[in-house]
Amino acid sequence: MAILSVDLAYRNYRDIGVAVLEWDHNLIRCELISIPLSGLPSPGTLAEYLSGFCVQREIRVLVLDGPQGWKAKNNGLEHSRRCEKELNTPAKTGEPMFVKPTNYHGFVSFSIATYDALEKLGWERLSAARCALGPTQRVLVESFPLSAWRSLRIHALPAKAKTRSADLTSRLEELQELFPLSLTGIPTHDQLQALVSGLAGLSLEMNKWEECMTAGLPPAFVDQHWREGFIVNPLRPHSAER
Repeated sequence: MAILSVDLAYRNYRDIGVAVLEWDHNLIRCELISIPLSGLPSPGTLAEYLSGFCVQREIRVLVLDGPQGWKAKNNGLEHSRRCEKELNTPAKTGEPMFVKPTNYHGFVSFSIATYDALEKLGWERLSAARCALGPTQRVLVESFPLSAWRSLRIHALPAKAKTRSADLTSRLEELQELFPLSLTGIPTHDQLQALVSGLAGLSLEMNKWEECMTAGLPPAFVDQHWREGFIVNPLRPHSAER
């Protein structure tokens, strides 16, 4: 089965990276997608496009780079979700409508709204780690590309504005040393971020939890808001250690 991985952006659809990953015999086929939308993204419109794409392709795992909920009151932290503390994310999602630093507020709010819109279309946030998916489940999995690179022990991509062609080439080559990747084209920065995050979703789809690491707490709906949630990252293959 294929999975869909998305590197979210909230200022323009062209900045959203999308990749479809699927095992095909001994290859992981990576289809790089350009969203056929333009202008300022709308959570509802984006959710409808992503859900429709997944239904058409019979995809039941959708990986999204962005917070899925706010901080739980009793998680033991002052300003962030547990997964953000564990992975040292730059954005700290506090209780509803509070984000640090404040310049991340637009992205965080957009991301949570996109998860909520997908939920209305029949998707559910990943509620438990190391459990096989049900045959009719359609699951949302939160990713964080920077930690995906780290968990694979590959130097993370620089910020988009600072990334050179050589950076994209070298990171892709390192990924291809670990995984049998076959791409439909040359990935952009956003598509490569989606690709590296999507590797965890591919393992989850196949119930190979030993190939993943999970950070955070289960999501919970409290006081009219979703809170906490897991971030799932791929692990370096055991074969690479030999």
